[in-house]
Amino acid sequence: MRNVLLRLEKFTVTMKSGSFEQIASKEFSTVEDVALSEKTGKELRKIDWHIVKRLVVFLYYDGKTKRTNIATSCNLGYDKCIRYLDWMKKMDLISKEHDKEGFELVSLNEKGMEIYEKNFKEV
Repeated sequence: MRNVLLRLEKFTVTMKSGSFEQIASKEFSTVEDVALSEKTGKELRKIDWHIVKRLVVFLYYDGKTKRTNIATSCNLGYDKCIRYLDWMKKMDLISKEHDKEGFELVSLNEKGMEIYEKNFKEV
């Protein structure tokens, strides 16, 4: 399988419904090589911040969840969901663990919770 690398550099992303400048400048401004989508072998060409928000909000409220349930609940295709979850794992926003039946469960870690609290929490 081909290993695809994405170079993250300083960037700023703003949106009409809210500003992602804090996330972009604080969380994603370091330059580092990140291998994307280890399972599918496909790369994310650009980050859709609406999808990241959906995933973070869903994981905040639903806790430890299987990947398939995350994809269907967030209205994403499974492959696209896996690519975003892999990216979020590389950015240290989520943690993955296995239950007693061997299924992988995904949940937000402290950094992911902090991003939700600072940027996505409804007032």
